[in-house]
Amino acid sequence: MHSAVPPDFDIAIVGGGLAGSLLATLLGRAGRHVAVIDRHAVYPSDFRAEQIVGAQCLHFQRLGLLRAVVGDAPPVTRALAAMGGKVIGQVEAPHYGLPYEALVARVRATVPESVPWLTGRVVEVGTGIETQAVTLADGRRLTARLVILANGLQRALQRELGFERRVLRAGHSLSFGFDLVPTADHGAPCPVLVHFGGRRDGVDYLTTFPMGGATRANLFTYWDHRSPPARAFRQDPEPVLRQIFPRLSAVLGGWRVGGPVQARVTDVETVANPIRDGVVLVGDAFQTSCPATGTGISRLLTDVEQLCTVHLPAWLASPGMAAEKIAGFYADPVKLAADREALQAAEYRRALATAAGAGWAAHRTLLGVRRRIGGWIGGPERLTTGIRPLAAAPAIHAPPPPDFLPIGSAPVSSR
Repeated sequence: MHSAVPPDFDIAIVGGGLAGSLLATLLGRAGRHVAVIDRHAVYPSDFRAEQIVGAQCLHFQRLGLLRAVVGDAPPVTRALAAMGGKVIGQVEAPHYGLPYEALVARVRATVPESVPWLTGRVVEVGTGIETQAVTLADGRRLTARLVILANGLQRALQRELGFERRVLRAGHSLSFGFDLVPTADHGAPCPVLVHFGGRRDGVDYLTTFPMGGATRANLFTYWDHRSPPARAFRQDPEPVLRQIFPRLSAVLGGWRVGGPVQARVTDVETVANPIRDGVVLVGDAFQTSCPATGTGISRLLTDVEQLCTVHLPAWLASPGMAAEKIAGFYADPVKLAADREALQAAEYRRALATAAGAGWAAHRTLLGVRRRIGGWIGGPERLTTGIRPLAAAPAIHAPPPPDFLPIGSAPVSSR
């Protein structure tokens, strides 16, 4: 679409979750003329990303938003790692636990008043080299030089624009969230714990952490959501959890499951043809991540930072918003590395918990030894917990599963 009339905005952000709200804050503070469109005036309850950990804290700090996100709450600075009911080491890194909707609300509170927030559903985006036209379901219409799709898994608009989502693995993982209540005779559980599965039973690990004055637990599995263990866990989680981790109380203290169980199925997918005039995708709108790897928020923050600090200033300084400009974001080496690591870590962790064969059996045994030894004398990176310490950790090399589609040539990481 070409127009001699200047667009209403520099940028229209579709989606007001974490990515969209971060973009609105950073671009609004930079003086860009930005508008946000989201279906919800108040972000709804959403079971996902319940911790900010380690290097993610540094990323928020670099963006100038850590204090706004975590408030005055002090971090938990130590996480214990365990296997078979025994503590095998610890990771020194800040941990903050908060529901995803609370995280989004806190970031939304930092959006400058100069940024218009439109509540509604986008039904059409007309794209062009110079100007993009955004139409809402109620008939409202605005124009912008660039549209950023930060609307996560809302696929209808992507299909309308001709984006093709490539499913790398449907039903890749199944995550559960629930509260643990300490029993009176054993006292309170430890602040943060990561307890590995270590067997080929589809269980990756259980983590417990403080959240909202309670002890929150996340269990990361690769079960099919229709499988007997998944159904049993949703119906009555406590006996299943005790069966998976029979010696959990030895490190956690006495406990029982309190309240409802939340579940989330994750498909690992990416957009196969993202380069378009006038539109760019960020976060889950471009590629999803396995929750067990801890890479989802890290990838999102990388997208936001690279877009705001590297690409948008250059794009807006020159005429047009052609696909040749947009392509630079998807070719960004920092973004490429984050995306590639997330996909490889997702496949590695699933294979570690599910793959058959002598090679993977030997690797599990070796990894267990390395975790037990490295947890105390090799540094936190040897624990390979899925929790990133503040310093970068070397990757553990392992063979990819037979059906893994390689992406790039970087080593597989277990972080």
